[in-house]
Amino acid sequence: RGQQAAPAALFFGCRHPEQDWIYRDDMNSAVKLNTGCGALARMQVGPKRPLAALFTAFSRPGDGKEGVYVQKIMKDQKMSLKHWMEKMDGVVYICGSSAMGHGALDSLAEVLEGGKDKVDELRKQGRIIAEMWG
Repeated sequence: RGQQAAPAALFFGCRHPEQDWIYRDDMNSAVKLNTGCGALARMQVGPKRPLAALFTAFSRPGDGKEGVYVQKIMKDQKMSLKHWMEKMDGVVYICGSSAMGHGALDSLAEVLEGGKDKVDELRKQGRIIAEMWG
């Protein structure tokens, strides 16, 4: 048995969950069900569920709630991110505004052994792919 592939995890952010998260149902339905039974999980009855995890961040959630950014969620999940990237040859795709994208790259540099140099190396290898605008 070869090396296990890193799981697909989505870190998603937008301003307001009720106004801006237009693919909420699709994203939630793409997350694997945690059945507690490996055999049942492998059966994949019904639609495919490619995501092992969905992490969401909303910068302006309203109702007096404090905003959270994708960069913070990435740092909160640093142990998983570090493991996926350093032990499982994971790939990170970053898509969004330039400010968010550069913040996400900075967060990865804080999480990964080797910092910014490691992030630059992984970008050259095609293991960190960033599509940013604005």
